[in-house]
Amino acid sequence: MKRRFTIRFTVISLFVMATVLTAGIAIALQYHFSKQQVLKHTLFEYRATAQTIAHDVNRLDDYFSNSTELLSQIGMPLAEFEQGAFTRDVFITLLEASPHFYSIYVGQADGDFFQLINLEAMRDLRARLGASAQDRWVVARVTPENKTRELTFLTSELKITATRSEFSRYQANQRPWFVGADDGELFKTQPYLFQVVPVSGQTYSKVIHGTDAVVGIDVVLGSIALDIANEIGNALNHDGVEFFIYGETGNLGAGSRLEHLKSLPEVEPMQLSPELEQLVKSMGTIKVSNEANWPPLDFSLRGQPSVHG
Repeated sequence: MKRRFTIRFTVISLFVMATVLTAGIAIALQYHFSKQQVLKHTLFEYRATAQTIAHDVNRLDDYFSNSTELLSQIGMPLAEFEQGAFTRDVFITLLEASPHFYSIYVGQADGDFFQLINLEAMRDLRARLGASAQDRWVVARVTPENKTRELTFLTSELKITATRSEFSRYQANQRPWFVGADDGELFKTQPYLFQVVPVSGQTYSKVIHGTDAVVGIDVVLGSIALDIANEIGNALNHDGVEFFIYGETGNLGAGSRLEHLKSLPEVEPMQLSPELEQLVKSMGTIKVSNEANWPPLDFSLRGQPSVHG
């Protein structure tokens, strides 16, 4: 015997089915359009953030370039750093006005090198260089003939608190920032590890007008990233949001994850057997270079292996 449904049951069932179907379609459509709206808003925010970052990078690049150009126009007085405190005082004035600058220096064609380091450019720079809390500046002088680097520690009043001399193979006239500036145009290096303190940075350099010396400005990439992070603010508060800045060659210049731009970790000396120690001593000078374009980039730049001695 066939079971018959009443008209009332049929109408109610159809009504319930239609209601459920309508509600399901409405919820699906609402989810779809809400998702599209959120995605559209997020993409708009990211595009605006990317434009802000690009503007900040261009602004900073122009400032770094103009500062280097300005220094190069001072001419002979800047290049003759042996004659007095003029070069040091000029560098101090610029470093005080530019928190992004880690150091400014002059390299001469014979390899002589004069550098002023801003101890407030990085948080742990004093500890790395063995400076005291009262120290504000470090003057580094490299004399290739003697293979020495002399470090002079100064307070903000330019009083000498300590001096230190150490062995160095540093040759200013062989560095990429010096060689690249030979054509008289402004030169910018690829990111690399600085020599005195191994942190990732970039150098702007140019030949000093009327001389064969080159002036260079070191910029710490971590400080650039921090400045940009402060500029874009809330955009970095979302989970999983980061920014990275790449150069024209694809090298990572800076990013929001600053821990990846810090210096190399501390390592312990290798323990060699007496036989290996004797072998190393018998080999004379050993130069170490990477085989590919891995950081620090200047190890293999231009095919000239050069350790940070």
